[in-house]
Amino acid sequence: MFLSRNPISSIHSDALHSLSHDLIDLRISRCRLEVISNNFLSEMSNLIQLDLSENFINTLGDSTFYGCPNLVDLRLWGNQINILTNKTFYGLRNLERLDLSYNELEEILPGHLWSLKTITTLDLSGNRLRALKNRTFEQLTNLKKLFVDRNRLKIIQTEALKGLSNLQVLTIQFNSISTLYDGSFKFLSNLQYLDLSSNEIQVLWRKTFYGLAKLFWLRLSNNRVTELHDDTFHYTKVLKLLEMDANKLKRITSIQVKSVNLTTLSLLQNDLECNCESFWLKIGQVYGYCEKDSKIFVLGLEFDWC
Repeated sequence: MFLSRNPISSIHSDALHSLSHDLIDLRISRCRLEVISNNFLSEMSNLIQLDLSENFINTLGDSTFYGCPNLVDLRLWGNQINILTNKTFYGLRNLERLDLSYNELEEILPGHLWSLKTITTLDLSGNRLRALKNRTFEQLTNLKKLFVDRNRLKIIQTEALKGLSNLQVLTIQFNSISTLYDGSFKFLSNLQYLDLSSNEIQVLWRKTFYGLAKLFWLRLSNNRVTELHDDTFHYTKVLKLLEMDANKLKRITSIQVKSVNLTTLSLLQNDLECNCESFWLKIGQVYGYCEKDSKIFVLGLEFDWC
């Protein structure tokens, strides 16, 4: 049933009672909804997709979705939701996709998501989160994609990502993270894609990426990285694509990436100095520039000073 783009500000709890058992897809997006009655969804046992995006909902009551045990796809993005409780998603035992992006959430606590054991995709982008706290996602053992872009994150606690052993994609771009603690990603043994671009990261330590044995693509552009530890990428043996554009790197040596076999290395908009330590950069698919004697040289081409 499609009710989207109508001037609906409220729905009586019995409004769809006669259809409740037959509904599979219900869309009430881009309306003016402010509140979802606890009983409105109470008997929609066959509902698979529910779209409540782009409304004015700011609160979800306990067990709002309890009557939708077969719901697979729940879209709540573009509302004004500012708080969750331990029972907000109670009863959603088959949910696979949850979109909470572009709301006003300031924190996600461990108990808020505990019932979402079947979820595979979670989008928390565009909220006001300041930290990812320990064990927030511990029960989400089937999660494969997590998006936390465009928040106000400053910290990822060391056990924040515990339980996410099946996660394959993690994006945390456009936040304010300056420090990555050793072992922050140690629980992500199946992660393949990590996007940390557009943060304020300054240093990458030896165990920053500890545990990322299957990481294939790492994006670190638009940060403030000034240096790399010689073993920064020691634990990312299968890494192929590394993007570090628009940082503050002055040098990057073959020793620093000796443990990986990169196919693409992008170093555009850094402050790299041309020297013999940079000589190895003529090999492979490298993008960037370095400077020597006030002259600019393109990385990836032959150098003549070593």
